[in-house]
Amino acid sequence: PEGPQAVRILGQRETNLRVRAGEETYLSCHAEGNPPPSFSWHREIDGVLSDLAPTSKRPPSSSPSSSPQNSVVHVAQVRPQDAGSYLCRANNSHSVDQAVVQLVVYVPLRVQVSPPTQIVDVGRSASLRCLVSGLPIHSLVWFKDGVPLAELESGPSSSPRFEVGPREVLKLVRVQPEDAGMYQCLASNDFTTGQDSSQIRLGCKDGAQFLVGQYVTIHDNVISHVNITHARDEDGGLYACQARNAMGIALHTGRLNIYGPPFVRPVPPIKGVAGKNLQIQCPVSGYPIESISWERGGSLLPVTRMQRVYPNGTLILEHLQKTDEGILTCHAKGRQGQISSRDIHLRVVVPPKLMPFQFMNTVLREGMRAAVSCQLLEGDRPIDLVWEFEGKTISGGVANGITIRVPDEYSSTLVIDSLSSVHNGA
Repeated sequence: PEGPQAVRILGQRETNLRVRAGEETYLSCHAEGNPPPSFSWHREIDGVLSDLAPTSKRPPSSSPSSSPQNSVVHVAQVRPQDAGSYLCRANNSHSVDQAVVQLVVYVPLRVQVSPPTQIVDVGRSASLRCLVSGLPIHSLVWFKDGVPLAELESGPSSSPRFEVGPREVLKLVRVQPEDAGMYQCLASNDFTTGQDSSQIRLGCKDGAQFLVGQYVTIHDNVISHVNITHARDEDGGLYACQARNAMGIALHTGRLNIYGPPFVRPVPPIKGVAGKNLQIQCPVSGYPIESISWERGGSLLPVTRMQRVYPNGTLILEHLQKTDEGILTCHAKGRQGQISSRDIHLRVVVPPKLMPFQFMNTVLREGMRAAVSCQLLEGDRPIDLVWEFEGKTISGGVANGITIRVPDEYSSTLVIDSLSSVHNGA
């Protein structure tokens, strides 16, 4: 401009800059005016402004011939304590203008649940601890067999089954058979998620009703047996024996019928994979049983050709869909008209699906920069996006000129700063 001009900040006056800890970043400020403005930087700490010195180093994308009416603060390696408000002031002899950059620093979340496995007797208590590193931590949720604990506790109950105490300790009060399974701790923020899991298995008390033993004969045959002390009518049902070695698995099932009214045992939540088939067995004891039926939402199954119900209480759901999710009810009816029912919670999880990608090999040459993005099209959380090279995992940060950037939990970008022969492969 030919005449005097007041200083004016170009772009937004308040911006948020999100950076992963350990990475390089630039805080930039652009302004115009005549005479050309001078810049000063300040950082706000507890309401007090402290001066910062701008740097001459520019981002790699900037041109040496770019306008001189800008100022940059270069942070070579961002630390968590660098997060906060940064004020840029531009002034000339006519006026002053300013802009604020909010620097948000995040550290990838890492989760560890301890102990990884726990054997608990029925009626005893159990505790799991979720250790989370990284920041910020916006939410922490516990799951059991893929179902949030809040959903499992949504029904009427005189006392809660689960308690989450200080230091993210999950306590199971008076463990019941249905409490056995996989427990998962999921931590998340706006940038990343982290998760780990632990298994709770049921043990046997002294004088347990079921005693399992095995021995080897002189002909090297392994004989396994189950002794049931003081059998009750609810002990009837389908029993399975599984033999396993390095070459495979063999399974045999047999039904034990004990005279008595029908009884459908509790079943923990069941998880199925979308697009796959799922077989569910109604665990019925009692004898004789006149009929076993399945119901969903008040409708007797099957209602579509994708559902099959067999007289022995087996339900097969073909090509699972999200719409199959919900409460299934099994009814068992005895000869005397007695009926026993049990609800089973079915959750359908969607497996991850990635958008295909490839490098432009016909264009790339040695010394060039290359980047490729991995994008998640669908899939239920939690999901980890991991890059591999020649079968080995590429860790975060910078290694062999390779940088991994994670803008959000649904995508990941791999950047090679300078291509060379060491990057050949898959």
